[in-house]
Amino acid sequence: MTATGIESLDGYRRLLARAGFAAIEAEDLSDWWRRILRERLQMYRSLKAVTVARFGQARYEQYDQLYTFFVGLVEAGKLGGGRFSATRPAS
Repeated sequence: MTATGIESLDGYRRLLARAGFAAIEAEDLSDWWRRILRERLQMYRSLKAVTVARFGQARYEQYDQLYTFFVGLVEAGKLGGGRFSATRPAS
């Protein structure tokens, strides 16, 4: 995953407005993502034997460390998710 920058919900609203969108609405999905990511981490860990057999122990540990870090950011409220809707006026 690569991101050149991450905005807050308000930051994304401003970017959409600057791009010409109107009637911008944002829904904070951070709680939903927090639950989903916890479940995914447990699922991935439950597949450890299969993953190690297919990709090796080192690759499993790399992925586990990265995903654990990512989930930690979401758990700490430093990263979240949102859904946006907006309209673009006809030109």
